[in-house]
Amino acid sequence: MSILDFVEMVMVVEEVFGIEIPDVNAVGFNSPREIVDWLEPRLRNKRLNEGSAALLRKLAEHQQSPDLAEGFGGTWRREQIAVVVREIFRVHSSDDSSDPTDPDAPIRIPIKPKPHPRSGAARALPDEQQ
Repeated sequence: MSILDFVEMVMVVEEVFGIEIPDVNAVGFNSPREIVDWLEPRLRNKRLNEGSAALLRKLAEHQQSPDLAEGFGGTWRREQIAVVVREIFRVHSSDDSSDPTDPDAPIRIPIKPKPHPRSGAARALPDEQQ
């Protein structure tokens, strides 16, 4: 993964979870698990937003794991954080030459850039919020 891909991936993680990851922390991430370990205590009391809930519903359906989609009225659970982070890593680390019929190919979650209201920088939101 190039540094540009990594920065983009961190930006998507920030957008999906609604949290800012300081650069000093982001540069230390070497795996999805380290990101999950960093996010979990910061999201423990934070509720899922509509975009995150939609993303989890799609992942739960794709992975045939309905327990991921339970408790949207509550706060983030570690397994929910982990599945979203892993999927972001898979999508951002896969190349376009992969076989589209591969059953293990990453699901393309509809996250598309949207301008940030103040800075104009791209933001990533699921299709339902655009």
